[in-house]
Amino acid sequence: MKLESINTGYRIIGIYQILCVLWAVYVLVTAFSMQNILLFMPFILLLLMAGLNLLLLKGKKPYRLTIINQLLQIVQFQIGGYGFLYSAGVYLSLGMDAPDFNRVFISMRSWTFTCLFRLNAIDPAFYLAFNFVPVLIILIVVLLNSYKQALDKDHPQFKVEP
Repeated sequence: MKLESINTGYRIIGIYQILCVLWAVYVLVTAFSMQNILLFMPFILLLLMAGLNLLLLKGKKPYRLTIINQLLQIVQFQIGGYGFLYSAGVYLSLGMDAPDFNRVFISMRSWTFTCLFRLNAIDPAFYLAFNFVPVLIILIVVLLNSYKQALDKDHPQFKVEP
């Protein structure tokens, strides 16, 4: 794989994250409140910085913030009135909830920005879901990074002369 192809892969993921930022800003404007600003802004800034790092290929490891951002999106849960849900972009999850744990469901959204914290909620129901899209993005980033490392080994940047 050529370096240009690897960089193009990084840039595509960066553009995807910046599009998620634009959607998040739209969601923030349409549901404007001080609480939403305080809740959404850290995630919007993380998305923006991760997208810009990949788009502009900043630093030696521009994918670090992308991996952190995607890791935050993999697991959504609510247990005993406390919970966390964060997703940006395409959403495909497999989940289960209480009262009967026999109910397993697939949830899919074409484009979303959702951020939810539950702190001592009235409804102490159990909910657990795994978002598969961030896992796929992380795998692609890791694969691109491994190709880049292999390319760097095959074509070193410097030569050692005796």
